[in-house]
Amino acid sequence: FDEELYLSLVRLGDSCLHIEEPASSIVFWLDAIDERPDRPEAYACLAKLFESIGKNVLAFKFASDGAVCAPSKDRLFVDYGAKQLCREIRDRIADAAIDQKQAKK
Repeated sequence: FDEELYLSLVRLGDSCLHIEEPASSIVFWLDAIDERPDRPEAYACLAKLFESIGKNVLAFKFASDGAVCAPSKDRLFVDYGAKQLCREIRDRIADAAIDQKQAKK
């Protein structure tokens, strides 16, 4: 039942975000990570949320963690695009930081 619990926590986070309760979303997604740290979906949710509100250090941290998740042995409802999304967010934030640093020169 570990996979079901993990997925339930991710979906609860998604639902809370939908009703504009981002603090609750964060708690559910962090609980999901505690439950299954080798799955990238919750990392991707956190990275996307933090990027959207301009918290790029946090977004980069969660995106980086999600991008290097080991391949999951889970079989239920695995979102294979979540790891790629983490890579894209991580790279986008890194590129923006480089551009900002070069602009200051």
